[in-house]
Amino acid sequence: MKKVVTHISEVFNWDSKQPKQPQTLILGSFNPFNPKDKTPTDFYYSRIPKRGRGNRFWTSIGKLKYDNTKYFKDNPGSRFQELEETGFMFLDLIKSIEFSSEDEHVLNQFLEKKVFGNFGDNDILRSKLSYESHIINIKRNYNEKILKILSSTKSIKKVINTLGSTNGNLGFNVREKEWTEFKSELFQICNSKNIELILESVSPSPQGGSDEELEKWMCDNVLKNL
Repeated sequence: MKKVVTHISEVFNWDSKQPKQPQTLILGSFNPFNPKDKTPTDFYYSRIPKRGRGNRFWTSIGKLKYDNTKYFKDNPGSRFQELEETGFMFLDLIKSIEFSSEDEHVLNQFLEKKVFGNFGDNDILRSKLSYESHIINIKRNYNEKILKILSSTKSIKKVINTLGSTNGNLGFNVREKEWTEFKSELFQICNSKNIELILESVSPSPQGGSDEELEKWMCDNVLKNL
């Protein structure tokens, strides 16, 4: 039994909100589209948490630039104005994921409770995992749009990874042909066009580093020279 989960940006056309002349491309991992979600997020790093404080990207930008952690929360449209002012462009490395299992019921439960609930990068980037004593196979479809945009851009000067210290060097899945080829081309394009590629990062997810570590990293990399 197979199920394909696509990135939510593909469903709601988030790319229409990207800046026309991006300066910095910020890379994340994957944000699944849940057809049962009645309050879907409207852009990268903006998912409304079911519990806890959720992703810290926009709250950190608000604090560091405007001395207000709720700057973007209270005025969602200001995020898209920020894209134009800063030249931030956002894309995730994974376009869709194919999940397969011999047991359809277990697979559906896995999608409902795990993928649409709490599916972290450590799970996303694996080739298989065990759920309810069953094996769930994971096959990723990488976002070729990233390579196309970087190949043709005349404005992007920097690419920033936000996967955190564990996955920041993009050295995962070294035996996966699709990923190694994608990563190699990404590195080659950045090198040939003198695009700065920042791999070391502090993840803005709640499981990332401390707020102090995140804010320092954002000042040194994301907000530098703005």
